[in-house]
Amino acid sequence: MTENMFAVLYVFIFCIEVAFSLASCGKTSMFLKIYMSHPEDCSLYYVCFHGRRFLKKCDDDEVFDRNSKSCVPKGSKTDSCSSMLGKHSMICSSPGGLLPHTQSCAKYFDCSSTSIGGIPRTRECPYPHLFDRATKSCRYFTEVDCKDRPEPKHPCDYDVKPCHGSHCPPCRSQYPSCVGRPDGLSPWQGRELTQHYVICSFERAIFRGVCTNSRIFHPTKLKCVNSDQVKPTLEKKSKMV
Repeated sequence: MTENMFAVLYVFIFCIEVAFSLASCGKTSMFLKIYMSHPEDCSLYYVCFHGRRFLKKCDDDEVFDRNSKSCVPKGSKTDSCSSMLGKHSMICSSPGGLLPHTQSCAKYFDCSSTSIGGIPRTRECPYPHLFDRATKSCRYFTEVDCKDRPEPKHPCDYDVKPCHGSHCPPCRSQYPSCVGRPDGLSPWQGRELTQHYVICSFERAIFRGVCTNSRIFHPTKLKCVNSDQVKPTLEKKSKMV
């Protein structure tokens, strides 16, 4: 390869790098130094200068404050990043990217779709899936490590409810909860001493069952039994009502 070809290749690569930096930082960064917050980590920030973007990191126990354009003590009054990151006030580092939501492990930010003001839209995985920050996709809850992100476990903890509209009954009356319960068969909370039961797995109701032949799900034996085996309990329940 001749020296001229090397020169052409160098100029080509340089132009691509400048174009990418301008797309990320904006044309004004050719003349002014611009500070930008990191979309996922409050301790990181970008400095744009001469059309190029540089990643910087604050000291330990400090976060970047986009208002003062400086590093401030984490959790202090001047810490705007921690709260704003969970309120959609973030900058997408790349168009079309997907970013984890800080307030729910089932939600994520879609940088390819923005609302008024350029704010990325919030999307939600279907129950019981969660958003995996490593693969940038919705995956079954057993395959996702939420770390410090709150993890919804009940269908009604998701924004997108299984039933929509004013005609729908209260969500929690239609969908059982396994939160705080061990794995396996369990009585349906709110429908005890009936035919209904659930199967729990990692505090999720993965199956809703109904005993057949008019049998009733026993709350302590955890199986379907004839009604005469729970008759004393049923009589006690009717007196309480």
